[in-house]
Amino acid sequence: MSYTTVEAGVQAIIQGLDAFSSADVTLGDYRVLDSGGAPYVVLKPGRFEHAPETFQDFWTEWTVNIELFVKFWGNGTEYTNIKTNMQAIVDAFDANTTLSVTGVVFAYISGGEEPKQVYDKDGNGPFFLLQTLTLQAREK
Repeated sequence: MSYTTVEAGVQAIIQGLDAFSSADVTLGDYRVLDSGGAPYVVLKPGRFEHAPETFQDFWTEWTVNIELFVKFWGNGTEYTNIKTNMQAIVDAFDANTTLSVTGVVFAYISGGEEPKQVYDKDGNGPFFLLQTLTLQAREK
């Protein structure tokens, strides 16, 4: 198995949620943010750990960074929207702790920092609110 396999499992689960179409969940492609106002997810690789479990078996813990973007309206609804979409993502992974990927023993998701406002390169905006989630998946 590989990081790519785990990432594909993460992508498929998020794409299966009502709020996201297949095109709304990309692998490191931020051009999706120019598509309009739907919520978007950009997946990025994170750190990994590879260690022996016994003298003959190894386990690897893969990290997938899930960047959730919602349109920034400036009236507070973006915070409601990010909480709603974040909860849907958390619930989806709680319901599928193996990502439907052979070899994954368990996966869990956590949040890091508070949501951040996203501006363009010229400092205009904010255009989006960004919440970064971290998914850890252990494979044997």
